[in-house]
Amino acid sequence: MQPSNAVNLLASVREGQGRTDEAIAVLHEYGPTVVNNRDPLAELLVRHDRIDELRAYAAGAVDAYRNHMREDRWHTPILLAELLARHARGDEAIEVVRALDSAEDWVVDQLCKLFAAEGRTQEGLAHLDALKARRGGEEWELSRLRGPLVAACGRFDDALALAHPEGRSPYALESLAHLLIDAGRPEEAATLLETDRLDHRGPSARSWWSWAGSMRR
Repeated sequence: MQPSNAVNLLASVREGQGRTDEAIAVLHEYGPTVVNNRDPLAELLVRHDRIDELRAYAAGAVDAYRNHMREDRWHTPILLAELLARHARGDEAIEVVRALDSAEDWVVDQLCKLFAAEGRTQEGLAHLDALKARRGGEEWELSRLRGPLVAACGRFDDALALAHPEGRSPYALESLAHLLIDAGRPEEAATLLETDRLDHRGPSARSWWSWAGSMRR
């Protein structure tokens, strides 16, 4: 089992030899190593147009996640929702996350992204409104999530106003830069980050500035 990707390498060799069934068997037997959210078994099945097997594999993963949700109430539902969304089951993914009934920003962020992906932006905004009413106010961590939903409605100027840096924190700048690039305005995103980079010199800020510069080119 060493190196850590030995199973994946063995499967690649078998596939290269034209021994596809053996490659699939290796990944099934030892369990694939998922790297950067890429599943080698799923990708192998796609490359060889074995869609029925891919559907069965996805269904098995969905069942496993649902069973594990009894032990892990928070992270497993998010992983399940991401899996469902990847397999064009976005409506189910939304219900999984909504059932958490959470005001944690990372959970609400996931839910808003799912609403946007499914073209249900108004429901996403209504969900944020309901949270705001329930909590008697809205922290910036949640209010920033309105921007992408409003932008998905084609109201980019309104979205940019919502994402305007509050206290010029790196997180606020990140949200604003994302919206500017999505609006087709990478020059403004790069200028924003370049102007601010002397105040925020950490690795995250430097990587953002480099990334925005590459978008400008």
